[in-house]
Amino acid sequence: MNHYYTNDPDLAHDEHSFDFELGGHSLRFTSDNGVFSKHTVDFGSRVLIATILAEELPAGPILDVGTGYGPIGLALAKRFPDRQVTMSDVNERALALAQRNATDNDISNVTIVESSMYDQIDGQFGVIVTNPPIRAGKTIVSGILAGAAEHLLPHGQLYAVIQKKQGAPSALKLMKTIYQDASIVKKEHGYYILKIDKISVFILGVVHSGQDRKEQYDMTKSKYLALGGAVAAAAIAAGAFVCAKSLTEYFERQHQRRQVEGFVKKIFGDSDRVQTVLDKLSDDDVASLLRVSDKLRSLKDSASEYAGSARDQGMAAIDRLKAALSH
Repeated sequence: MNHYYTNDPDLAHDEHSFDFELGGHSLRFTSDNGVFSKHTVDFGSRVLIATILAEELPAGPILDVGTGYGPIGLALAKRFPDRQVTMSDVNERALALAQRNATDNDISNVTIVESSMYDQIDGQFGVIVTNPPIRAGKTIVSGILAGAAEHLLPHGQLYAVIQKKQGAPSALKLMKTIYQDASIVKKEHGYYILKIDKISVFILGVVHSGQDRKEQYDMTKSKYLALGGAVAAAAIAAGAFVCAKSLTEYFERQHQRRQVEGFVKKIFGDSDRVQTVLDKLSDDDVASLLRVSDKLRSLKDSASEYAGSARDQGMAAIDRLKAALSH
């Protein structure tokens, strides 16, 4: 069976062309078998485009992840001819159609890239938009949402459209563990538009491996998908260091900052880039990271205690078995 989020060059062609108005412009699209929403621009993409165009967008290039044959990226490129729009997908047929549709609509400010999530994406963007391939699975969708952290400018915004019944609430919950300002900006006929505004990243990666107490975000490529680059985007909360109200408070904050530095360097290593990020952490960032560090330590202690108890019970069972066999 063919899926729009995969490649199948042997799939028979059956092209379909249609006109559709998006963002105040009439656009001509050609689609084909093996792409998402072949016969018309899907409702979720329409709601996403309308919502984005009603927002005050930050400066910078735009990235459309999972572009398909291009309705979202091309609508934005047509509306913002002075911005560069990168459109990515894993489906080669869809990308060829996106390039063709750009040409047919006289849109030249686009770059078409074959990429699984962000594998082949370079640079950072003022806006990232996505109608993620829900049927590709939670791992891919979560990877797109979380991986945006590395590719957003410090003032950047992420917009995603997901149906409520296809996991929008859980996607929002995930986003709130990574970004401080995750919210729902529009709901329409079961479609949610999720938004990140002025990115501020916690550290992604509270991973607890316990048999019945497993809390794990199954991202692709790494358990820590945010990495140092994401922390850099998060930590540029800027501003000079706020002077402590008292000397006691000042030294307490310095102690907490040293604890956080040790925690972060243990995960990401001791490099100039990491140190630069740490130097820019606000007091709120330090407090958030300290809570993460404390939770990880608590989970580690609980896991060790659990493992020790299980080992003791196992040894006792072996002793009873030996005693039974000796009779």
